[in-house]
Amino acid sequence: MKKMILIGAILVLALAGTSLMGQATTGTATVGAVVNAVLTVTNNSDINFGSIQATSTPVLDPQGTSTADVGSTNTFGKFTLNGTNGATIVLTYDATASLGNGAAGSMTFTADVASNTADAIGTSTDRASGAAFALDGTSGNVFVYVGGNLGGLTTQEVGTYTTASPWGLSVEYQ
Repeated sequence: MKKMILIGAILVLALAGTSLMGQATTGTATVGAVVNAVLTVTNNSDINFGSIQATSTPVLDPQGTSTADVGSTNTFGKFTLNGTNGATIVLTYDATASLGNGAAGSMTFTADVASNTADAIGTSTDRASGAAFALDGTSGNVFVYVGGNLGGLTTQEVGTYTTASPWGLSVEYQ
């Protein structure tokens, strides 16, 4: 009789234990990634306002339509970006850069940037820093044109001005 009571007690405890235990639930997730070609940035030309006057308002329009008060040797900055055909990228760039002449003279370059999937500055589109747009669907290229302004100069100290730290841009896949 004691064995029966003991077996019964064990069964009651075993059954009680299973009814108090919760059911385990599981979940799953699919893992994926898009692998793109390595993005490249090639500097084709630096930004140069040329020889300007000390009392001017130099502007290099990156679309080539409203350039003013720059020297005859001016050049737009130009970069070629290349990656996966048709992929969306995000372009970011420095809003400004400081220029100095090695003495007391300084001025600020404010960037103005445009781009095009064809190498044609006149039909390029203005791009704000952080803008997302697609690389060319066939070549994977985008051509970036950089201009900007040096503000209104009033009796600017004479000298050759350059940036202590280069102006920069970066690009990544969206």
